[in-house]
Amino acid sequence: MEKKLLLEQFNKDFAAMQRGMMMQFDKLPLPVYVLRVEADASGLPQDFIFVYANSACASFLGIDGKNYLLGMSFSDIWGDNGAKWLNIYTKTALEGLTQNIEDYNENLKKYLSVDCYQPMYGYCGCFMRDVTQRRDMERQLYEEKERYRVAMESSIDLLFEYDIRLQVMHSWSNIASENSQEKTRRSYIPDYLSVVIKENLVDPSDREAWLGLLRGERSEEALEIRMRRYIDEQVDNKWYLVQATTVYEQGLPVRVVGTMRDIDAWKRMQQEKQLVESLNYEINHVLGDIYYAVVHFDLDAGTYHFVELTGQKCVDYPYNGTCEEFLAYTRDVVTREDWHKFRQRFNLREMRRVLTKTGDKLEMELRRKNGGVYKWISLMVSYLPDYSGSKKQQAVLVARFIDDERRREMEQQQELKEALVAAHTANEAKSAFLSQMSHDIRTPMNAIIGMTTIARQNIENKVKTLDCLNKIGSSSAHLLELINSILSMSKIESGKVILTDDELSLPQLLEDVLNIIRPMAGKKMQNLRLELEDLKHAEVLTDSTHLKQILLNVLGNAVKYTPEGGEIVLGLQELSAVIPQRSQYVFTVSDNGPGLSEELLPKIFDMFERGEDSRTSKIEGTGLGLAICKNLTNLMAGTIEAANRPEGGAKFTLTLPLRWLGDDAVKPLPAVKPAGRSDFSGHRVLIVEDNDLNMEIALEFLQSLGVVCEGAENGRRAVEMFNASAPGHYEMILMDVRMPVMNGYEATREIRRLAREDARQIPIVAMTADAFSSDIKMALNAGMNEHLSKPVSIERLQEVLGQWL
Repeated sequence: MEKKLLLEQFNKDFAAMQRGMMMQFDKLPLPVYVLRVEADASGLPQDFIFVYANSACASFLGIDGKNYLLGMSFSDIWGDNGAKWLNIYTKTALEGLTQNIEDYNENLKKYLSVDCYQPMYGYCGCFMRDVTQRRDMERQLYEEKERYRVAMESSIDLLFEYDIRLQVMHSWSNIASENSQEKTRRSYIPDYLSVVIKENLVDPSDREAWLGLLRGERSEEALEIRMRRYIDEQVDNKWYLVQATTVYEQGLPVRVVGTMRDIDAWKRMQQEKQLVESLNYEINHVLGDIYYAVVHFDLDAGTYHFVELTGQKCVDYPYNGTCEEFLAYTRDVVTREDWHKFRQRFNLREMRRVLTKTGDKLEMELRRKNGGVYKWISLMVSYLPDYSGSKKQQAVLVARFIDDERRREMEQQQELKEALVAAHTANEAKSAFLSQMSHDIRTPMNAIIGMTTIARQNIENKVKTLDCLNKIGSSSAHLLELINSILSMSKIESGKVILTDDELSLPQLLEDVLNIIRPMAGKKMQNLRLELEDLKHAEVLTDSTHLKQILLNVLGNAVKYTPEGGEIVLGLQELSAVIPQRSQYVFTVSDNGPGLSEELLPKIFDMFERGEDSRTSKIEGTGLGLAICKNLTNLMAGTIEAANRPEGGAKFTLTLPLRWLGDDAVKPLPAVKPAGRSDFSGHRVLIVEDNDLNMEIALEFLQSLGVVCEGAENGRRAVEMFNASAPGHYEMILMDVRMPVMNGYEATREIRRLAREDARQIPIVAMTADAFSSDIKMALNAGMNEHLSKPVSIERLQEVLGQWL
């Protein structure tokens, strides 16, 4: 079974190698074909069969398509006139003789030049060229030479005399022109040097040599020049062989006398010959590049010899010798490990044992030294049938470089391994995330469901019911915080967070943050302080939303983990920077709480890391807040660090490089805003909401504040109701975003486009569960004035009403 697989693999690899070679041949413009010897009953060769031919070969032989040619015998093409060629092909196919034959073919009525080589025993590969034109040109050249010889003997082809002082050219020719049968013709050209340049009589590359000869500078020197001769009435340049002698008078050159011979046909034949030789070299070089090495083994004699190809790279072996010598030579160029395997598999005894019939093969891959570097090669040795009838046991070895293939294979394997590890890691992270989320979501959900059940059971006990409702509210707030944190982290990791440059006052922003935190700190009777140090530039450009989010997360943690009566300090210091109009702003949050455990410090900014300290284990938290802070800080090109204070407590340091707007002084902090109104009686608000439960909550909240409410179930209905109302009927619109028929953005744009004054002035507030900063910008871009994120608290609703009514 293993042998069968090896045979099948060899056939596949060998076929692939052959296909690659044939693809190269199919691109060649000259005929290429491969013949296989056919023996008679006695084993003697009697004919050849076409096993391959390219398109140029089929076209040359006048056959419609190269595939039609396959399987035809040599005698079918050449008939009885192919005996001579049959003998030539036999010597190549059976004796390995590389030949170049030129002869006249009676069938084709052409002179053919054929290069024959042995690709493997019993086969003859051929490159054919039609040299009829060249042979005709050689014959013509021979005839021309004879004419030149006769002309030389008579001293006349074209004789010229140039007068250097008068610049006059005289010439005489004894060859009749096409327009005249006159035996001897003459020409006279005054001002000849100017005519040469003006009429471009001489090829620019030869002009200086011709003019130098006419000036007497190149006497007795034969020149080959491309020019047009006036006397011959030529249109195109021709090659001429010029021989001249300078005549002197009183030591000065006065005349140049010489002869010209037309050598154009000979020169063009030489150029064609060079072109053909160059083409032959390139073809042989391509063949040499296809094979790294091809070696023929005579297993009966125990010898080998290389099949020579131009461009072959295997030059460090003798090209023939014994099989034992072949093994010895291989030892010096392969690795020791591979050589032991090679010796066991490719020694003479093993090859004689295995390679006994067609299809038998041996193969292996090993590392061979090439240019001082070991590279992978593939070796295949297959049984070679003997068509001579002598029943000689022989084999052929084919070797090719596979280093790039092995490297690509190893790279792919490495990529697959890395992808597998990444998949496992992602799967484990996903499982850990889902497990953590399941725990963190179920904890407040358990409290909500449990407290709801207890409240129902004690509906008559007002104190007990109120306590349950307070705990439900606390757990709901925690669940909302968890959901917001998950969405924020998801948006950051997906790269959808877009930073903005907002003009803001840092003291004002810090005061706003403290105002948000103060109610939380007040419940625990904690002291909040703000410390500004060396703040020279208070007005800066930065993303106010995300900076506020970072500070609120850190301050919120400080309030949670600092005991009652503790102290929390929010600090800001400005440090100079190298870049003009920029400074390093250092925000610090310090507390006198229990501090951070040493185990938690290195991973405090990782997701879901909260520590296992018994002092803080009962404090609610998502474990995502600081991870969000870390990611947002990275996006803003800053750093955030955590440490324990020597005097006790924890300290978080946020450093951001910010651009300041000018050398403005620190502005005084504004006074804390008074509490908002709680009575909005007489004001009318249009609520646009498709969810009945959300509509009920909004109506209940607004009506408790004295607001008169009307409802619309989608954006289209809201536009119709507003358009049908009297100006000033509605004083505000609370608009949901995601609704059927028409969404909130489209409805807002429709209302703003209405031809009435209050359409552009009425406050439209988004009231939606889309709570990202990008959603807020979309709402403002659509023409809305404010954004309320769900779930809406009555305090936040009261604040918005107080601002716009």
